[in-house]
Amino acid sequence: MKGRFWLLIGIMCCAPQVFSQHVFWVTFASKDSSFSTARPEQFLSPKSIARRQKFSIPITENDLPVNAAFISMLQQNGYVLIGKSKWQNSVAVKVASKKDGDTLKQFPFVNKVQYLGEHKPIRSSRESVPAINEMLTILLAKSEQQQLDSNAYGKSWNQVSMLNTQKLHQQGFTGNNMLIAVLDAGFNNAHQLPVFKKLFDEKRILSTYDFVQRDTAVFEDDDHGMAVLSCMAGNINGEFVGTAPQASYALLRSEYAITEMPVEEVFWAEAIEYADSLGADIVNSSLGYNEFDDASFNHTYKDLNGKKTIISTAAAMAVSKGMVVVVSAGNEGDEDWRLISVPADASEVITVGGVTPGGDYTSFSSIGPTADKRIKPDVVAQGDHVWVSSSRGVLYQGDGTSYSCPLLTGSIACLMQAHPDKNPSEIMQVLHLSGSKYHTPDKYLGYGIPDMELAHLLLSDDSVQLTHLLDARVLSDNRIHLTMYATEVTRVAIEVKNELNEAVLMEVVGLKAKSLSRLALKKTKKLKKGIYSLQLTTRDQTLFDTLIIH
Repeated sequence: MKGRFWLLIGIMCCAPQVFSQHVFWVTFASKDSSFSTARPEQFLSPKSIARRQKFSIPITENDLPVNAAFISMLQQNGYVLIGKSKWQNSVAVKVASKKDGDTLKQFPFVNKVQYLGEHKPIRSSRESVPAINEMLTILLAKSEQQQLDSNAYGKSWNQVSMLNTQKLHQQGFTGNNMLIAVLDAGFNNAHQLPVFKKLFDEKRILSTYDFVQRDTAVFEDDDHGMAVLSCMAGNINGEFVGTAPQASYALLRSEYAITEMPVEEVFWAEAIEYADSLGADIVNSSLGYNEFDDASFNHTYKDLNGKKTIISTAAAMAVSKGMVVVVSAGNEGDEDWRLISVPADASEVITVGGVTPGGDYTSFSSIGPTADKRIKPDVVAQGDHVWVSSSRGVLYQGDGTSYSCPLLTGSIACLMQAHPDKNPSEIMQVLHLSGSKYHTPDKYLGYGIPDMELAHLLLSDDSVQLTHLLDARVLSDNRIHLTMYATEVTRVAIEVKNELNEAVLMEVVGLKAKSLSRLALKKTKKLKKGIYSLQLTTRDQTLFDTLIIH
């Protein structure tokens, strides 16, 4: 995430000069033997343990805390701890001289040392804001200037309905009992805003922590995370509704927006481990890294393999612990870099690009593929002219994959509420299958715009004991696309008839056993507008459906 350089200049003009220190990423040779995987309650919450049990995920040595004795010894020798990762068995320490990095290698418990550059002084950036009653007046006055949709979603209707998330809401799936961890740069004034009043009144903020300044205050710094949060948690009936208005949230600050330092990847890694320990179901991160203030630390295209960087390693590990991790693709699509950033390169995470309100690719959305030629982004959501809240309570339209990401995250929370037994891999699979470009994924849109109602259908029907048709529709390639579930290896004869009951197409397809299949009928592209009937015949049954081609 790029820094706010105007703010940095303003602070430095009135602050005394403080010299930067040097940061090292130190990997230890072993873990703390005072903890045991047989006693996970000592270092994980009951909710975190329950998630592992639900998905049959073993608690392993990488779940154990970093060795406290090793940290103490480093501190006794003048190294200041500023971050740590149990999954990577590493700590970030700072020291006055870069030469002290050589000394680190002499400790017998140290396995590897990596230099992470300078660590610049961290300062708070408090902003005075009006009282909540004043903000509510401003918000309501603004709403009169905008033609609203007739339903309860108001300004947010397009960004919610593009994903068909309202269909989940109508069935009572609004994120209840789902815990979403939001990793961002700060949540300025969120506790004062009318758009979050229900969230705070109902005490659904379960945790806050600032990994940059090492305290629990997250409402006093950058407002980026607050705007991101509004995409999911915002809720003013008739005016604005987020995609997960009834979910619970953990608000975690890992980004120092004023500057860009490699150590921020460490803060992110520590934050996502904290989210796991809390028992979070989903992680939303609208942060990404490819360029730093010291260009010598910039990531290269070769780094985008999902395994090279601290942050992508942490993201992949989080998914292996049973959490769904959703990240922004980045906003470099119309700049020289153009590519996704990290951790969007991790194969395990759901990487979200951006589209216009009409569903077309928006030029700023970062593109793939990864260095090892995998499709990224995975899917897309509205990222252009997205309605979000400002720190003064005014709704405005912002641009960025920072907003397309939480729109999808909140939608996934509703989907997971409906299907709590589905693991991250299954969630990702149905997002791909339900995407508008599932049949022709590309480096711009990935698998396209996911349809949450179709994803819900795909996850709901795997227990039915008959081969059946789940969905039939015409997509942008003008072909008929069928979504089917088969209980066994099955051959299906498909016949398409026009309004005169004349057969205009016959095709035979094969389905795999106990699997979902989505098929494009190759010969339907030239069909004229009209109403068509589908007849699907297997060895045991005949299925019918009606389809309108516009």
